[in-house]
Amino acid sequence: MSTKKQLWRLTQDNKHNAFGDLVVFADQLICCFRRASAHVSPDGVVRLLTINPQGAILRVATICLPNIDLRDPKLSVMPDGRLMLLVYGRHFDANQKHLYSQSYVAFSHDGISFSALRPLAKRNWWLWRLRWDKQQAADLLITVAPSKWIFIWVTH
Repeated sequence: MSTKKQLWRLTQDNKHNAFGDLVVFADQLICCFRRASAHVSPDGVVRLLTINPQGAILRVATICLPNIDLRDPKLSVMPDGRLMLLVYGRHFDANQKHLYSQSYVAFSHDGISFSALRPLAKRNWWLWRLRWDKQQAADLLITVAPSKWIFIWVTH
């Protein structure tokens, strides 16, 4: 076990930066997190940072959807080598009333350009943390409406 420790500041602003994830992809670290005005707010976006092995931030990207609070972004490397971003979105109307929620997914071959977010699973199903085993993915599925249940969701 290595005894060398490093600490890198990735952001410093007055925003609510939380719920992060980190993955090694193409010999670089890719970090994602939610950035918003508060812990519970309708303005959440996903920030993606590409970091080299020395801790320097090489690229910063923001993923957002209008009237959707993006939350809890998670990264994973798929068996085919693509990077997958899984994110949960809370949909709001023009008066900021919560309408429904939706899990979304986007893919990247290079860690720089991502496909558009597209819905994954049913509305109000929150896919929490996807894991890969060979060609199959498994995740915890939390239903948020009309009642709260926890399932294990597995691809075929």
